[in-house]
Amino acid sequence: MNKKIYLLVISLLFSVAMYAQNNEQAKKDSIDLAKAEGKKPVDEQWGCTMLIDAQTSLIPAKGSLELHIQHRFSPFTNGIHDLFGIYGASNIRMAMQYSILDQLSVGFATEKDSKYQEFFAKGKLLEQNVSGSIPLSLTLYGNATISGRPKVYYGVDSTYKFKDRMSYFAQLIIARKFCKEFSLEVGASYSHINKVESEKFTETVDSMMVTSYKPIYENGIFGITAGARINFYNYMSFLLEYDQGFFTKVAENQMAFPKPNVAIAYEIATPTHCFQVFVSSYKGLNPQDNFAKNKYDFKKKEGLMIGFNITIRLR
Repeated sequence: MNKKIYLLVISLLFSVAMYAQNNEQAKKDSIDLAKAEGKKPVDEQWGCTMLIDAQTSLIPAKGSLELHIQHRFSPFTNGIHDLFGIYGASNIRMAMQYSILDQLSVGFATEKDSKYQEFFAKGKLLEQNVSGSIPLSLTLYGNATISGRPKVYYGVDSTYKFKDRMSYFAQLIIARKFCKEFSLEVGASYSHINKVESEKFTETVDSMMVTSYKPIYENGIFGITAGARINFYNYMSFLLEYDQGFFTKVAENQMAFPKPNVAIAYEIATPTHCFQVFVSSYKGLNPQDNFAKNKYDFKKKEGLMIGFNITIRLR
């Protein structure tokens, strides 16, 4: 009888020990799972790789291939007579983008108006995670652009060099998703245009008429960007964007200070498609060109244009 009681007690103690061990392991697994979940990046920070005119911090998953179509109509100048610019001349940009890694994508684009051929890349330096231990995303975007305009556009043939066609753009994007309904980003950029447009000047020097050509804006341009996404129902959002360029120095014959871009859009974004329709004060579709040359005033109807962006993502 005593032997049976002894075995029963031993079995009971063993069961309690196993239960405690399993319970401890379950707690550890639960903590490890919570940590793993917390390290995951936040999802749906942005619906698309494009905000409106600017880039977002989004880089699609490794192996993703995207097609971008950007379409910008004419300004509202003629009102209803050309359906607020829809019947006027339009500018178009088409691009292909491929994600080499989850944190790196490369692409190529071509633009209609200025004949720009653009090579670009985007890399993720930091990515906001669920736990908040990394509270924001940090992304670097850059391009190198070649203009396809005729040689005569760059001046006298004897002074022409291929590098005159080149321009460059680099931007650091800081973004944060505050909640399901709201994401915000700010960006700082620098643009360099190798050869800028000039104006003809005639002046009298020692009783002689001397003709010269002087650049009408600077080669280097700083820029700031701010944008927000307000998700109000399922895949539908409102987008806001503001961009402003600043010349690195002031020239005596410099063109008027570049106008800011103000844009507002309605977006429908799914995992494979994104459609945006908007009003913007940028006619160009190349960032360095816009930061340096924008002359459209968003406070006037002559400075506003309807546009749309379409993004198709393939895996």
